[in-house]
Amino acid sequence: DGADIIYQAAGNAGNGVFTEAKTRNKATTAAKKVWVIGVDVDQSSLGNYTSKDGKKANFTLTSVLKGLRFACKDIADKAYKGKFPGGKVISYGLAHDGVSVTKGNLDAKTWKAVQAARKQILAGKIKVATTPSK
Repeated sequence: DGADIIYQAAGNAGNGVFTEAKTRNKATTAAKKVWVIGVDVDQSSLGNYTSKDGKKANFTLTSVLKGLRFACKDIADKAYKGKFPGGKVISYGLAHDGVSVTKGNLDAKTWKAVQAARKQILAGKIKVATTPSK
């Protein structure tokens, strides 16, 4: 429907968006590409293609990463010590790299803004909602 950027949040089930974007992008010039945002892991390799005008390019704008390393280790350590936090909600956010984005194809100005926002969130200057607003 004419979208410039597509973000699917369906893990591997959403990889079809890369197939479709590649098909569309191969049929046009690199300047008119459809961008895709990866999810869970760095999906930049899925965005490689050659445009109609023969230019090698990549349409993965960035990827939103789910950083499970700290969370898995923390829960495993607690369980090992007999302190598994059953029945409790535990959140692992920016402070533990529970979520992040790749630089990918973001321009320098946008990447700088992302990093500045990250610092403000960690400093408590920006409050991130934990439930949808009504």
